[in-house]
Amino acid sequence: MATAVGKFDPNNPLLFEAVIINVGFGQNFFYGTAGGTAASTASNGEFTFTPDGAADVTVTTVPETQVFTGAGDPESLASIAVGSPLEIDGLTMPTGTLATLVVLVQEARPLELLAGQIASVSTTSLTVATPTGDRCVHIDTADISISMSAPDGSVTFGPGTAADLMAGDTVDVYGIEAADGCMRARTVIAFTSGV
Repeated sequence: MATAVGKFDPNNPLLFEAVIINVGFGQNFFYGTAGGTAASTASNGEFTFTPDGAADVTVTTVPETQVFTGAGDPESLASIAVGSPLEIDGLTMPTGTLATLVVLVQEARPLELLAGQIASVSTTSLTVATPTGDRCVHIDTADISISMSAPDGSVTFGPGTAADLMAGDTVDVYGIEAADGCMRARTVIAFTSGV
């Protein structure tokens, strides 16, 4: 198997400028691409990466690692900030670390709003019923704010956890779409009649 990474010449769409060419891998390695966000800045050639819909993984760079913007322009490893949207291209090692060959630092995507009613909830995800159908939401790293109205009409607003969310609660979820089609929540605001 061979994979080329690079960019097309905007003046000649038939010309592809390859910056890295990978040829063949052993059976103990998995080669692939993952989208997600940086969970830490780079230190000593390593950083923590949160793939969309998966647990954090340590990313190890090698001298050949190339960092580019989403447009294909060279960038430095130091430009990766916590929360930077990334696309990682590399090898998953038998130890579980990811040895990366290419890091694409994507443009920050604007947050989308998903409003609806919680159909089901777990510690790391929820399903939101909307007029256009159910939507899955990853909430493992979200900031959750709860607005609760008590029977006496008073309203409280403050930080919460997934344990505070219940099926039937109305929610506003702010986040970005993950590679698996679910939304990765950044903020969840729940409106509940519980106390």
